[in-house]
Amino acid sequence: MKKIILIVAVIFAFMSCKKDRTCQCTTTVSTDTSSVTSSYETTYVHATKINAEGNCMNSYSHKNGVTTKTECKLLSYR
Repeated sequence: MKKIILIVAVIFAFMSCKKDRTCQCTTTVSTDTSSVTSSYETTYVHATKINAEGNCMNSYSHKNGVTTKTECKLLSYR
């Protein structure tokens, strides 16, 4: 039982470790005739992995013939 508690504690410690984490996103805005793509990075300073993943999200919208698609991924753990 003590081993299980120790293993769970170690896993929790790694998951809650605060580090600088970088999220890279690419956004594409499209109409029927053209599209524009841009990229950007956001660094979350002293963030846990769970918080950084929650903020580094994909999105998609379509309104009045304009489609906006953002694809993001968490890049690094510094």
